[in-house]
Amino acid sequence: MRLISTKWQHVIEFSEGSISTLVIEDLPSFREYVTGLIQEIRNKEGSYFTLSIDGIKPVEISDNIVVITDFFDLDFSLKTLNSALNAVVKSTLTNNYLDDIHKLTEYISELSFSIESNLPLQVKHKDEYSVSDLVKILDFHCSSSEEDTLGQLVDYISLHKKLLGINCFVLLNAFEVLDKNDFEALIHTCRLEKLGILFLESRIPEFELTEEKRIIIDKDLCEIF
Repeated sequence: MRLISTKWQHVIEFSEGSISTLVIEDLPSFREYVTGLIQEIRNKEGSYFTLSIDGIKPVEISDNIVVITDFFDLDFSLKTLNSALNAVVKSTLTNNYLDDIHKLTEYISELSFSIESNLPLQVKHKDEYSVSDLVKILDFHCSSSEEDTLGQLVDYISLHKKLLGINCFVLLNAFEVLDKNDFEALIHTCRLEKLGILFLESRIPEFELTEEKRIIIDKDLCEIF
């Protein structure tokens, strides 16, 4: 996929295992770029960016790119992630646990009647329970078992890939948080998963990454490819 800004000449290529770094040294332009990208993802509207397949077929940015702005507060409770997870759980239950579902719904129904008979009140309860009801009761949700920042970041990216099919990720000021070893581990994972990564930075990093394509917009707003 190709990400193009209406304001700039450069093109960001999101291909399988691609690593790009865009440095925008002018802070107002950096903020404008980041804000515009986030708004188009969240609100599904805007004219600052165009995302396309091979520069021909336009696709929704909100369905294909994730922007990660805070490495220390990754939101595993995102509705989009957990809705997709619940769909997987529902499918798994339906395809593999029909007998268990029948036994469990029977038990819940019997338990409900028992509780009703022992309440000193006039009440009603559900007579039948669907697989969707069981999914809500089980309450599966996305999380990470990793304690370190890098491990949680990898899990977060992997969940978006596996549950939502997203292959393009923009990481904000990653060079301020991760060291060279972290980058090597992250890039190794992304290449195995065939993901495209854009590191979006507000100043030139102290080191370069293997097979990285670097674009710089300097303080004079000149683009250096």
